[in-house]
Order: sequence, then structure tokens, then C-alpha cells
Amino acid sequence: MTRSSLYTIIGFTVAIVVVVAGFFLLSIDQTAIHLWALAFLILSLLLSMGLLVGMVQRKSSGKDTIFYSAGTGATVWIYQMAVIISVALVGVFNGKVGRFVFTEIVIIAIFAIIILAINFFAKRTHASNAKTLELQENGEYNAPKRGGF
Repeated sequence: MTRSSLYTIIGFTVAIVVVVAGFFLLSIDQTAIHLWALAFLILSLLLSMGLLVGMVQRKSSGKDTIFYSAGTGATVWIYQMAVIISVALVGVFNGKVGRFVFTEIVIIAIFAIIILAINFFAKRTHASNAKTLELQENGEYNAPKRGGF
């Protein structure tokens, strides 16, 4: 395990401890909708931690690492903001737990689709770059074109 992945795990563990401690130490009503909000917030932190640790430990494989890292990092940040905003606006749901849970599931589904798309395009970009590099090494780009000098 690398240092950066260890620091990522420590940072997210501290965030989870702060969220749980804040929930139980502050005067937050422990109703069903608030418990669901806590559960989805912890789930979002665990998903983000898993993705970021995987991103940090990923070696240069069949993916374009810059595209994958930038896309995943930005998507995780946006996902965390969406979950935090939905948890902060839990009062809008007026105690309707089903609507809140459905909203959170939709947020997770959109997040998963975007991450899968980033993964697909990172692999595609890597394959395209590898093909271009192979053609360049074979001298394809050094040959004059038709009508050239």
C-alpha cells in the first residue's frame, strides 16, 4: 500500500468519524429520514474512498491515466457535493422517506453511469494513443504524402 492511499484512507476515516460524531452529538432529530441521510452520507464517503484509493494505486495499465484520474477525481467531488446538498435539504422532503431514498438512489445511479463512461473513454483513449505511438515508431508519419517532397 502506498503512502498516498494510506493518507486517503486516513482522511476519509476521519471524515466518517466526524460525520457520525456530529450526527449523534448535535441536536439532530433521530427520525427515519435523518438516519437514511446519515447512511447515504456514509455510503457516499465509502464509495468515494474506494474509488480514490483505487485511482491512487492504479498503475499505468490499459487506461489513459490522466483522463481517468482527472475524470474520476472531478466526478467524485461533484458526487460528494450532490449528496451533501441533498442531505442538507432533507427538510424539503417533509418526512417522505421514500422520495428521499429514491433521490439518493438516482444520484448514485448517475454517479455510477458517469464513472463507467469515464472508464470506457479512458480505455478508448489509451488504445488510440497506443496505436498512434506504434504508427509513429514505424515511421508512418515520416513518409511523404502523395504529392509531397
